[in-house]
Amino acid sequence: MEKLPPPVLAFAQQFDKECRDNGLGRLTVSENYSDDGRGEVDVNADGQKDYFVYKCMFGCSRDPFAFTGKSSPCPWGSLLLSKPEGYDQVFLPGRVSRLRAGLPVKISIKRPRALRDFCKDPNYDPEYAYQLKDGRFQLLGMCSPNGATDCLASSGL
Repeated sequence: MEKLPPPVLAFAQQFDKECRDNGLGRLTVSENYSDDGRGEVDVNADGQKDYFVYKCMFGCSRDPFAFTGKSSPCPWGSLLLSKPEGYDQVFLPGRVSRLRAGLPVKISIKRPRALRDFCKDPNYDPEYAYQLKDGRFQLLGMCSPNGATDCLASSGL
């Protein structure tokens, strides 16, 4: 845990009490965590690293997968977004599949199949575009199913 970047460690520590209260030991890093740098990027182009984190990246010493969902593991997370006086924790409405860094920040998200029972075509994985605005990600719309246009392009959807 001590090797985690400070903002990621602060995010993780919020789950330590949950481990202890449920008799599962202390907070640990699970196999879902990777420090290969893919979760670190300067999203808002301010010269500081930002981090994409998910609760399932952590577990408890007696249950390393305590925070992994049963039907859809890791469906939601947070963007730890740098600012002059620290980091803001911005809710992520799913697993980020693409990112357009810089301002305005845009992401696309594919929601896990377990959360999409409304889909008539089982082979279609809808992707949704969001823009960071007023401290949260706001839905822009669904990306084109055929991928003909980049839904994160500056022109929008």
